[in-house]
Amino acid sequence: IPEHWREIHRRALAGETSRKDAERFVRADGTVLWTRWEVRPWHDDAGAVAGILVFREDIGDRRRSEGELLRWEQVFQNASWGMSLATPDNRLILVNRAFAEMHGTEPEDWTGRPLVDMFAEESKPRLPELAAQVHAAGHIVYESVHVRRDGTTFPVLTEVTAFKDETGHLLYRA
Repeated sequence: IPEHWREIHRRALAGETSRKDAERFVRADGTVLWTRWEVRPWHDDAGAVAGILVFREDIGDRRRSEGELLRWEQVFQNASWGMSLATPDNRLILVNRAFAEMHGTEPEDWTGRPLVDMFAEESKPRLPELAAQVHAAGHIVYESVHVRRDGTTFPVLTEVTAFKDETGHLLYRA
């Protein structure tokens, strides 16, 4: 048993509870485990410390999932093409830096805004039709015209995918 664990056991026997949400543990064979643990005193009927309780949970799967999520977030945020996520009721959830830059804005400027705000006036009437198409087909590609903060317009080729749950309910579009 490593010395730091002996110290944790001593402190628990003295009445102290210790815990750690994530600790790397290397097995003798080199395998790495990530665990969450808590060590606490166990008291007898008289209230005296009679031993310790050790709780341990393998959090390796969670750590790997968090790593994957971070990688995809970095891809989204640093992609050189504009990307966005929108709600079923046509409000933006999130846009990446490239999307914001092409519109002359910051990413946070778009959170919660209506999707129609990115379209130039001549393209706005198409939004209901485009939303219906992506809902029905699951994926569409179309051309439109977007507007920058300064009012200038620019052509856009957009690819949209509808993400649905197992019952077919629309969760979001990207």
